[in-house]
Amino acid sequence: MDAALLEHNMPPKIDALVRELMPQLLAGDTPDHERLRTQYECASIAVEDATGTGYFIAFYVPNDAPLANPEVAHGGPAADGFLESDALGDAGAILWLNQGRLSGLELYATDPWPPDLPVRVTGARPWHGSVH
Repeated sequence: MDAALLEHNMPPKIDALVRELMPQLLAGDTPDHERLRTQYECASIAVEDATGTGYFIAFYVPNDAPLANPEVAHGGPAADGFLESDALGDAGAILWLNQGRLSGLELYATDPWPPDLPVRVTGARPWHGSVH
């Protein structure tokens, strides 16, 4: 699975992390999982905010992309990722949905997170068909 990264403001290490993490967060075999994976594949993706201790990645899903059921993918945190780096304290990721669409991916840490820092995915709790 590979999103069309149309925005060019993604630091390469963050881009690689998103590409590694998203398939794990969207793992599942329901029609809604498939719809969210389709959204990811056709979305434009951009760093909306870099806080110094993390990043908020926005997904711009085309209007004609299939929606997940808005009753189970209506809003809020939907999946979690667990991240690790030699230079970061606690780190993780939260996938956000809004009205059946991918909305954003929050990457966070308790320590400063420079854009060229290598970060590993150590686990994920995929979306399970409803928001937490």
